Amino acid sequence: MARTIAIPEGVDPDRITTAVIVDEDGTVRHVPTTIIEKDGQFYAQINSLSNSMYTVIYHEVTFEDIAGHWAENAMKDMSARLIVSGYEQHQFKPDQSITRAEFAAMITRALGLGVHEEDSETAYTDVADTAWYKEAIQLATSYGLMSGYEDETFRPDAFITREEGMAVIARAMELTKLNPQPAASDLEAVLSSFEDAGLLSDWSQESIVKVLQAGLVTGRTTNTLDPKADITRAEIAVLIRRLLITSNLIDGTL
Repeated sequence: MARTIAIPEGVDPDRITTAVIVDEDGTVRHVPTTIIEKDGQFYAQINSLSNSMYTVIYHEVTFEDIAGHWAENAMKDMSARLIVSGYEQHQFKPDQSITRAEFAAMITRALGLGVHEEDSETAYTDVADTAWYKEAIQLATSYGLMSGYEDETFRPDAFITREEGMAVIARAMELTKLNPQPAASDLEAVLSSFEDAGLLSDWSQESIVKVLQAGLVTGRTTNTLDPKADITRAEIAVLIRRLLITSNLIDGTL
């Protein structure tokens, strides 16, 4: 659902990073936002899955280890929107692998997800009630973005592979209504241009074709997907940003 907040006269629209949802406990969380102009008036257009209290913020972040990096703009944009965060001493660590718990937090923040009306408590044996990532994992599970394993674990500290990350993005495409349905013939045609397509798991092939056809992924190189390698923090920032832009939930002006 799209909602708008009029930006008061005298407020520079370029100084608005995003809108945020203000939860009952006073905490804030990102909600996908674009700045639009209509009849000379600027508005923050908010794209939300729920009715909430909103406000707009300006949040500038600087990291010392991303200057000149191929994903610099994406990392700055996603950090400014409170979707990803860095480490101490102004470090982002762009080429570091990320865990399943970290990715659950990033994708649920990106979509502005809150408590699902049909939430049922999902108990993973390795997710403690006090863990910082419990709510993110609960949200990712309840919205069908991620799931656990047959042994009732989530494995929050395990690194997520590129194949797994792309599959999660494909599921997120359904929530943002960016959901092409590739024909069976598309699978072979699209994947044939990647020399390592044979490394893909059967369960991931349709999802990966979806993100390729949507232009969210082009490959790790021009002819490889590298599906079993860990996905990096920079790559996740780029994937999530492309998802939000292509779904018309944010603009790509940064």
